[in-house]
Amino acid sequence: MLKRVSVVLVLVVLATAPAFTTDLAALLRSVEAVPVSASQSAVDTTKDVQKTMIRGTTYIVTTSLTDPLCDTGFGGYVDLEAFGIFTQASIVGDGVAWTAFSGQDPIQHFGSSPGYTGLGFTDDGLVQFASTDVGVPPQSLPDATTPNDLIAALWADLEIVYDAATNRGVSLATAGSDVLILEYDDLVLAGTASIVGDFEFVIHSTINNDIGNPEIILAFDNLGSLPGVATIGAENADGTIAAPFLNAADPSTVLQNGLMICFDWDDVVPVELQSFNVE
Repeated sequence: MLKRVSVVLVLVVLATAPAFTTDLAALLRSVEAVPVSASQSAVDTTKDVQKTMIRGTTYIVTTSLTDPLCDTGFGGYVDLEAFGIFTQASIVGDGVAWTAFSGQDPIQHFGSSPGYTGLGFTDDGLVQFASTDVGVPPQSLPDATTPNDLIAALWADLEIVYDAATNRGVSLATAGSDVLILEYDDLVLAGTASIVGDFEFVIHSTINNDIGNPEIILAFDNLGSLPGVATIGAENADGTIAAPFLNAADPSTVLQNGLMICFDWDDVVPVELQSFNVE
């Protein structure tokens, strides 16, 4: 009697890399302010054979609570005021978008090549690369409706208040041509005086596959009145692939002072999964 047997072959190629090291003092000395510009907003079933290619198409998400290599590269939250870099008076308001960092190396968000020139950011804790949508409620990622091509540190209905005396607002800086820092200081819930706290993006333009080199780091400090619903994560250009950390939910359940969330591009060697039947 013949038996029908299903066989699955899985080939996985693994690689190791050295731990991340950096001259932190030199990196800190290189931090400098940058200007900002306003803007507005196949399956083959022949012969009972099936093949699926599993590729590195998203980011691996970790936090500083469990991953000792999850760090901004500066030893925690980067307070730009300590480097003499202050908030900018032109970055203020609700439902507004700006563009900046056009002088940085092209940003390879979701492995894009050659990458994006600069980025757009909004008062709602959102970075976008090919667009600057404003006033959109936080979505669950991925979502094909705009905005896409994004990184959300705390995507919610927020408002930027500028105050030079207390260095309140938004600061921008670079550390060389490959690292940018976008810091939000004492944002409020839109239309209120309730201070949300501080959070920032640290973004590396170029993909680095060495261990301990995340391309995106989100950091939080001095947290106060958090929004009831927010989204934290990253999404690709057409809204089909994402790396969510919090999807349109209560951020107070996951955020705390000093927390860093890291997004490390999963640029792995393709894995081929073959499944076939033998009579």
